[in-house]
Amino acid sequence: MKILFVMGMHRCGTSVLTSYIETLGYSLGKNINQDKNWQNPKGYWENDTLTQFHNKLLRFNKFDWSNVSKINLKYTKNHVDEYCRLILEQFNTDKIVIKDPRLSFFTDFLLEVSKKLTAEIKIIFALRDKEECIISLNKAQNLDIKKCKQLFDITMKCYKEYMLKVNYNDFVNNNKQLRYNICNFLNEKDSNIDKIDIKLYRNIKYQ
Repeated sequence: MKILFVMGMHRCGTSVLTSYIETLGYSLGKNINQDKNWQNPKGYWENDTLTQFHNKLLRFNKFDWSNVSKINLKYTKNHVDEYCRLILEQFNTDKIVIKDPRLSFFTDFLLEVSKKLTAEIKIIFALRDKEECIISLNKAQNLDIKKCKQLFDITMKCYKEYMLKVNYNDFVNNNKQLRYNICNFLNEKDSNIDKIDIKLYRNIKYQ
């Protein structure tokens, strides 16, 4: 079993990145989020069952997605067991992608889950120009600019050397090279499907 986790800062292109990953044969699971809106007109590419569990982990640490103030958050053995069960229930394939910016704060948890499932784990960490990201999050969620900056800074501290860092700005402007880097990291063959809609990006810049 191969599990790819896509994480990083909110509004950093994790959705479009995951939509490309899916073209490589990775499954999002059974309970795929169907929401589409002006923030993400093509969808969020998340598994609702797992996202609900990620929120549960944040509540266990007395946080929600918008106010996390430290990294390496706590979890229990029961959390590990439950998450493993959910993964086995949601997926019937050996190539899995799980995307959620909330996961940035639970890399130790994910490593333990993968070990219990005897799965190969890969992590892609998405980022974006800081000013763009902060303005986008402020507009999308009506979140105070100061809180957006704090969330950006603490999320960036979650990056680790074994992850593949993917910059959304590069993914937009140099898509072919970034696809090559991603496929090389995953040991996969490029699907040659470009998921970037340049016109959409330019029309909603800073959104």
